[in-house]
Amino acid sequence: LGDLTTKADAVNADLQQKAQQLDDKVAANVDVVKSEVEKAAAKADEVLTTIAAEKKEIEQLAKDIKEEVAEKLVETKQQLEDELNKTLEKTTEKAKGGISSFFGGIADGIKSEIEKIADKMETKIKDKTDHVETKLQKMTEKIEELNGKQAEEEVSQPAE
Repeated sequence: LGDLTTKADAVNADLQQKAQQLDDKVAANVDVVKSEVEKAAAKADEVLTTIAAEKKEIEQLAKDIKEEVAEKLVETKQQLEDELNKTLEKTTEKAKGGISSFFGGIADGIKSEIEKIADKMETKIKDKTDHVETKLQKMTEKIEELNGKQAEEEVSQPAE
């Protein structure tokens, strides 16, 4: 009976040692998984921060371009008005020289043509502004889409 008790104690000690080793392995694996999850979360936060910064940068660029185009539109309109006024002054001076009705008709025709040109230029500039804004919006959406895909890939792939 004593020999049997000794063997039972030895088996029990061996089982306890193996159980402890198993517990240690499980704890180590849990720590590794926890660390990998924390790394993935940090990387996802970093990607989202980068995306937000890029979005703000693109929005500012679009705003700057829109303002620049608007300034150019105002500047071009002013130049056309100045040219129109100079042309009208010259035509008026010539009309004062004698044939006012003849030159008055010419001046009205010139004024009408210049106004048409100014309207066409204004329309073209507005169209270009809208086109640039549309392209910037599409570019912003594409960047957000690509960054979203990148973030998903980085989060779904465990760090090595």
